[in-house]
Amino acid sequence: MIVSFVQRRLSLINQMSKQFKLDIFDVLGQIDSGNMSYYDNLSDELKKSFTPLLVHQWMCGNASKDQLLMLDTFVNTQIFNLYKNPELLYKLMVCSSDSNPKRYKYLKRKKKVTTPTVTLQTISEYYGCSLRDAKMYYNTMDVEDVKEMGEELGYNKDIIKKIK
Repeated sequence: MIVSFVQRRLSLINQMSKQFKLDIFDVLGQIDSGNMSYYDNLSDELKKSFTPLLVHQWMCGNASKDQLLMLDTFVNTQIFNLYKNPELLYKLMVCSSDSNPKRYKYLKRKKKVTTPTVTLQTISEYYGCSLRDAKMYYNTMDVEDVKEMGEELGYNKDIIKKIK
């Protein structure tokens, strides 16, 4: 009995989530076609599911240099200032489009390059500074310098091999 209740509840949640999802490719198609009234005609539930940052990421993933220039000029400068006004952001995105249908791809965020902790600890110990300062020092030196520091500090060869 409890299992059937849970199954019905999950089924209802799945139906509701499918019902109020906005298709990103439909939004991009409307932007490319220059439809300024598309956002105005959406239901309140669909307007809530419109995410300007996500649409912007998708729009930046194409080969149109003109569109990228327009996005940089108009949308990038205002996206965080106008985040609470998605209608205006949508219209800026329509204005930034070159009105040609195109194939989009999602631009993933670049991963941060991490510095090995052994390297930072070596620099920190050598200079007597914090790890944050050691990271700044690391950007100005090469690996051989850090390995020499490890040798001067008396590290064994296994630890020096971990310095990258």
